[in-house]
Amino acid sequence: MTRRPTGFDAEFVDKAGIVGKTAVQASQLALERSSNPQLKAFARRIVDDYGRMTAELRRLGARKGVPVQTRMLVDPALTALRTETGVAFDKGYLSVAGPTAQAAAVKLYEAERRDGRDAQLRAFAADALPTLNEHLRAARELARSVAAR
Repeated sequence: MTRRPTGFDAEFVDKAGIVGKTAVQASQLALERSSNPQLKAFARRIVDDYGRMTAELRRLGARKGVPVQTRMLVDPALTALRTETGVAFDKGYLSVAGPTAQAAAVKLYEAERRDGRDAQLRAFAADALPTLNEHLRAARELARSVAAR
C-alpha cells in the first residue's frame, strides 16, 4: 500500500496545484486578451506545460490520497487583470505569471526535489524543473521586451 504523503510533501502537492492553476488561468486570459504575439506564445506554452504537469500531479495525488487544486481560483490579481487592456494588460499578466511567479515555481519544485520524503513526488519535481527553468528564462526575456514598449 502506498503511504499518503504528509507534511512537506503534502504541502508541495497543494502549492504546486495552486501555482499551476493560477498560471493557467492567467495565461488563458492572456490568450484571449493580449495582442502581443510573443506574450501569447509564452502563455500558450504555460497552458500546455502546466496542463501536462498538473495532470501528472493529479494522477500522483490520486494514487497517494492527496487532492490537487482543480477549482477556479479567486485571485485579486487575476480579477484586476480582467479589466486591463493593451500594454497595461501585458504588464499585469507578467506581474501574475511572469518572472517572479516562475522563480517561485522553480524554488518550490527545487525544494521538493531536494527535501521531499516521497520518492515519486521528488522525481516528479526533478522531471518538471527543466521546463520550469525554461519558463523562467522566457519570462525574463518577455518582461524585458514588454518593459521596452
